[in-house]
Amino acid sequence: MESTVQGRVVEFTRRELVDIMFKDPVKNWDRKGQNLQEIIISKTNCPPDNQNATRYKVSLFLNKIKSKYLDAGRRKDLFYKRHSAWLNLKEMFPNYAALPGPGRPSSSFDVVGERSKRRKVAHLGETASGNELSFAAAMTYRKEGQSDKAKAISKISSASSVKLKSYMSSFSSDNNCLTPEEALCVLLDAQLSVYQYNVIRQAATSRFPSYKKVLDVKKLCYPNENAISASEKHVQVALQDLLDHTCTRLALVCKEVFLSLENDTITDLKLHIKWGIDGTSGFTEYKQKFQDASGSDAAMLVTCMVPIRLVGNISIQKDVIFWQNNRPSSPRFCRPIQLQFEHETTERTKQEMMRVEGEIHNLRPTNIEVGTKHFAISHELYFTMTDEKICNAVTDTSSTQRCYICKKTSSQFNSIAASRQAPVDNESLRFGLSILHGWIRMFECLLHVSYKLPVSKWRVTKPQDKLVVEETKKRIQQEFKTKLGLIIDRPKPGYGNSNDGNTARRFFNNIEISAAITGVNKNLIHRFHIVLMTHSSGFDIDTKKFDIYCLKTAVLFVKLYPWFNMPTSVHKILMHSSIVISHALLPIGLLTEEAQEARNKDIKRYREQYSRKCSREMTIRDVFNRLLVTSDPFISSMRKLPIKKIKVLPCEVTEMLLPFNVQRMDTESSYTERDSDSASEFSD
Repeated sequence: MESTVQGRVVEFTRRELVDIMFKDPVKNWDRKGQNLQEIIISKTNCPPDNQNATRYKVSLFLNKIKSKYLDAGRRKDLFYKRHSAWLNLKEMFPNYAALPGPGRPSSSFDVVGERSKRRKVAHLGETASGNELSFAAAMTYRKEGQSDKAKAISKISSASSVKLKSYMSSFSSDNNCLTPEEALCVLLDAQLSVYQYNVIRQAATSRFPSYKKVLDVKKLCYPNENAISASEKHVQVALQDLLDHTCTRLALVCKEVFLSLENDTITDLKLHIKWGIDGTSGFTEYKQKFQDASGSDAAMLVTCMVPIRLVGNISIQKDVIFWQNNRPSSPRFCRPIQLQFEHETTERTKQEMMRVEGEIHNLRPTNIEVGTKHFAISHELYFTMTDEKICNAVTDTSSTQRCYICKKTSSQFNSIAASRQAPVDNESLRFGLSILHGWIRMFECLLHVSYKLPVSKWRVTKPQDKLVVEETKKRIQQEFKTKLGLIIDRPKPGYGNSNDGNTARRFFNNIEISAAITGVNKNLIHRFHIVLMTHSSGFDIDTKKFDIYCLKTAVLFVKLYPWFNMPTSVHKILMHSSIVISHALLPIGLLTEEAQEARNKDIKRYREQYSRKCSREMTIRDVFNRLLVTSDPFISSMRKLPIKKIKVLPCEVTEMLLPFNVQRMDTESSYTERDSDSASEFSD
């Protein structure tokens, strides 16, 4: 190790210290740390009286190394790639050999200890009384412009003993009181109403701030008031104002990072965002009249966006990540753009897409200020939070049995060679892969194969064949309920059917049982699962390897079940995944639509529990405000993340992933948990 001695400090790069740890032949981690402490003590000529402080500083550094090493799955190569920028920073220790001896210069009053302070002011107490000293202190603070401190000293010095006890009680309670931001996090995490919060506060007044202070913090979670417009049927915010507010709040999250780079030039900051449109139904119809006789509150069309990543350049380093949304499939950062009580029709969907894209075209960079620095953040938006219905609507694909990318129909999907050679619509590649719906559709594909497996026919027209298919379906439903507790293919009023993402994941996670129940080829189920996990990994994918894997999977499907026409979603995933991934600027797993799908449930709950019912306009506005608060970047970054078990990717998936080579400069705590609110995210 080649340490650098510069005057009174000894500098080590973090990479040098990590190399010592890894090269140490001792296997025990604690012993490795003790050896590193001894090396640093030796290099810094640390005397015995100061060795405890040095050991403590080294132990804090060792904890960071261990956390990041575990985060990388105990893989040294991944550890070095993922934390390259962090490893290039320096750790500094005092060079005790270069410190001056006796006769050091006198330190200022603010930095010396309590004993030295008493010694410095001893002569003042000998010539003046307590009242004189407090009056002089108040006068001095007033001259310095600190009138609040002057008033506080004057009040305390003239207060009675009873009043002093009250002051002391308030001082001690303030130390335990939550900040308004922390109290808001508690209110959101516990899903408290205003009444419930005030009831809890009455039992712990010293712990919780008044709701008025919490309300002031909530107002900071809203964009400019003039940017939000509402009526009885819709509420929306101007996209420019929403992005400006989002960037401003993200700047508070990244403040520590920006200030730590005061000597570096930060340029080309860009916020990557995904957005989408989705329809949801099953709303309770309220007994309130609409001004428009055709109005209905049974269904809603929702437009949302999710910030994914803030990237920029630092001096010569390109594409450095300053902030990363570690839960891109969670609704935590899912911000509303518009809510409207309309059914999801083709015409309405196209109108909304054109409206938002018109605003995107006119966007300007957001100017923010952090300390003495000024930055301009540009915005890159991806229309990827979509499902098959939305994609068909915006591409004018009238049939659900037709692929909106290559325009082939389901009767042609089993011809693999023709599907490979078919020209694709490059404009449709920007809509992503609808990963959540991919899990469900591939699961349903295998289910429908299993239902018809006894008759091996695509079209079941004969009564006896229909009876066999129906009996097979009932048997499979019953066995899944008995063996895995899953409810398969059951209709749910207002929610389609019981086949959701969690059901699909449990099906693929129990391949042996699923294959035994359905009779579907186990290898095919496994290959479908590998394809879906690769999509959902959140890492960059080697499109050549992945394309070959998908092609072999498609060939296997057609070989095993030539009588079953491949569904449109399965065709899109197996035939077009690689080209869609190659056109995406971010890993395809970050562009999933799960956040918006989860938001639909929140909207129903907020409308029922957290909105005023005095008018329709107030109701929808309250829902919109609640969505803004729960997705605020600053508040969401403070909220505690639920602990989830990290899932390890199979070797077949990791072999199709590209090395992670992007520099990171976000806060150390923001990337330690790679688990996600969504079960579709994985870590290696």
